[in-house]
Amino acid sequence: IKGGLGNIIHTTLMHAYDQSPTFERFALPLLSVGGPDGPLTIECWSAYPDNMPPELVGTVTTTFRQLQLSHTQKLGEFFLTNPVTKLRRPGYNNSGYITLVELQEIISTTGMEWPQPLPYK
Repeated sequence: IKGGLGNIIHTTLMHAYDQSPTFERFALPLLSVGGPDGPLTIECWSAYPDNMPPELVGTVTTTFRQLQLSHTQKLGEFFLTNPVTKLRRPGYNNSGYITLVELQEIISTTGMEWPQPLPYK
């Protein structure tokens, strides 16, 4: 996950190397993504256990507010697109999707909100 300036704010591990992977739970400080309307980019990379270099599967750019709305209203699905594939294949729509299974908002002892997306597929 990258913030609006392209800075990496979180990486997570996969539980399985298959067509429907699940990922570790994690927490993000709301300020690290620029507040509820700050852009954040979710990147999905292929991960092969046999030491092959990872390849970009696709990305989606959204906001924490959109994550919240999608989770409560639209089943939390976000389509991934690969910009290189999109340029090469005119009929390309997406490389798949991720589903936000759970999202919790946690108030820390300092009063800052910590959104907690849990896990992605």
